[in-house]
Amino acid sequence: MPRLFQQVLSWRTIHRGLGFGSLGIVFLWGGMVQIGADAFLRPTRRSLEPRHRSILQHPLDHGMRLRPFSATTADGTRLEAIEILPAPFQDWGTATNPRAMRARLEAKKRLPSTSPGTIVMSHGRSGIKEDHFPIAERFVAAGFRCLVYDLRAHGQSGGAAITYGHLETSDLACVLEAAGLPPDEPLFAFGISLGAAVTLQYLPGDSRIRRAAVVAPFSDLLETTRIAARNKFHFEIPAVVSLATWWAGHQASFDPWKISPLAASAKSSQPIMIVHGDSDRVIPLKQGRQVFEAISSPAKRWRLVPGGTHRAVLATGGDQLYEEILSFFLDDSFPRTKD
Repeated sequence: MPRLFQQVLSWRTIHRGLGFGSLGIVFLWGGMVQIGADAFLRPTRRSLEPRHRSILQHPLDHGMRLRPFSATTADGTRLEAIEILPAPFQDWGTATNPRAMRARLEAKKRLPSTSPGTIVMSHGRSGIKEDHFPIAERFVAAGFRCLVYDLRAHGQSGGAAITYGHLETSDLACVLEAAGLPPDEPLFAFGISLGAAVTLQYLPGDSRIRRAAVVAPFSDLLETTRIAARNKFHFEIPAVVSLATWWAGHQASFDPWKISPLAASAKSSQPIMIVHGDSDRVIPLKQGRQVFEAISSPAKRWRLVPGGTHRAVLATGGDQLYEEILSFFLDDSFPRTKD
């Protein structure tokens, strides 16, 4: 009997251990799913950096005049924005980048004599509106007005979570409305990464946007999320990523599987320029190419940037790339002339 009693106790111990182990695995998985959902929904909020403050304090040294404004979205979220206006040429300070871009455009007879319109600019994940200053100073050199804004849950804007275009597309419309632009103002759009995805999803619903240029857009949100998990944690459990994505969508009241810049691109009629670096480890080149292939406009344009990484594709392309983007916008109202 004692031996039988010991065997029963040992089996009970094993079963109890298995039960606690299973419970531990459930808690571990649940914790990983919640951590993943939080990372999916809540990007790091960055503050202004010295380079941003310098431009804010001395905008004329960058050929710009700045007018802050704000927009309130349908759900009451306040978005902080800046209208960037071209300063009169005689008022420019050092303005190294605008002067260089102006000279390039003048040399090719592409400098407009009148304002070509307004470009609304959407930044990437964990970005802030002031990140667009180095880009905008090239755009204002051609006479464009630029609108930059902090996406929801970024920078100085409100909002607790991002929705990858579900709410951000209507947010973009609110920014355009709050800017108080003239009714006949030619409109253009520019976006990077997350901002590229938002821009692409916005285009089918607003025919006022004449052209758009986007940098490093994703075509597949779930695949991009899996890549992000591998890059951050150096491993990936597909089931955990899928569950975290689903749980994030549930928390923020949207369906991540319906977020599709690829499908939106197929519905857009506007000419779109896609810029992508071939060394992008965040959003692979193939995703940008998939978006490009889906665009129906015969005036679409593909620009590969050799050596371009996700965060440095524009810096790698340099002024030559900026000039090509500007020329793509200018082709709408100021077509190239034959010498």
